[in-house]
Amino acid sequence: MFESFLNAYNNVPYPCYWLGTNGVFWANTAAEEIEAAGAEPESVRLLLTALMGESELLGEGQSPLQSVLSMRGLEVLPHPEGCFAFSHKWEQVPVDAFSNNLRTPVSNILTTLQSLSRRLHDTHDEAAIACQGQIESLQKNCYQLLRLTTNVELYNIALHKSEGFEVIELCSFVENLCERSSKACRAQRVEFETQLAGAALPVLSDARLLSNAFFNLLRNSLQFTRDGNRIRVTLSQTGRRAVLTLSDRGLGIKPQALPHIFEVYYSEDPYLDGGERPGLGLGLALVSAAVRAMGGTIAAESRFGEGTSITMAFPLVAASPELLESHAEQFLSGLYSSEYIQLVDYCTLPTL
Repeated sequence: MFESFLNAYNNVPYPCYWLGTNGVFWANTAAEEIEAAGAEPESVRLLLTALMGESELLGEGQSPLQSVLSMRGLEVLPHPEGCFAFSHKWEQVPVDAFSNNLRTPVSNILTTLQSLSRRLHDTHDEAAIACQGQIESLQKNCYQLLRLTTNVELYNIALHKSEGFEVIELCSFVENLCERSSKACRAQRVEFETQLAGAALPVLSDARLLSNAFFNLLRNSLQFTRDGNRIRVTLSQTGRRAVLTLSDRGLGIKPQALPHIFEVYYSEDPYLDGGERPGLGLGLALVSAAVRAMGGTIAAESRFGEGTSITMAFPLVAASPELLESHAEQFLSGLYSSEYIQLVDYCTLPTL
């Protein structure tokens, strides 16, 4: 029951432990690294075993043993089938749990749809064709749910991430993102242009955060479009910073809304007609939080009715050219590509 839940915590950079009522003890990679230098997991197991014997575990308030664990920097989430202990990342755990518990059933639905689609592939009667259309509709809804949980999860990660960044060659990374973006733009009959620096631009970054942030910006440009829209991506070096700009000739942003667009859950009616707000208000908040987590800055310029320009600047770092990698491919391939998740309404979804 808890396998998918525990898998999500296996490689997080803080120690996590699970002790089930069946006696199964689990420690993640970070906890195992601590064990290599001492006996922390074993001592935690003994404390959790004692804690599980206390009736207060499932009641209100904190037991004496929970206080001991707190002094060791551990928090505990009680459960009738055991308890989950984790270190110094309390604000992240509820969001991770939410994302996991939503992502797992959605992923299962996608897998089932994939199996159904294959069975119908060689059938050409009217009923099969109708079923394929329904499968595609369900697939789209699955990706929309994945986009919601991904944005919630990554926004929270960006807010609290202070380590674990890797050196990325930004030029080739953005080039990979633009290759996917151009296909989505062509499908929407929106002109797409790029002007990328020829030289290597090494930055400390997180490939998953950055790819999702980029596609969030592109999604906005495609969502708030108009006739004659043109999207342009530029990447250049200014001093010791890499400057990435995504601009469009779309609908633009109202002057009174512009100062608030990076605020979490801020969502404004762009058409001035009192219609339904366009989304949850997490996309641009995620972009801003991700850029700032990487030590960068972000700024927006816009004229309502003419278009918008978002500029991000990242500090360059020293790195050997032969060690530089793009790291984009792992988030642009497979069923769970960030392209499909963020651009579900605008890109060609994978064939199931």
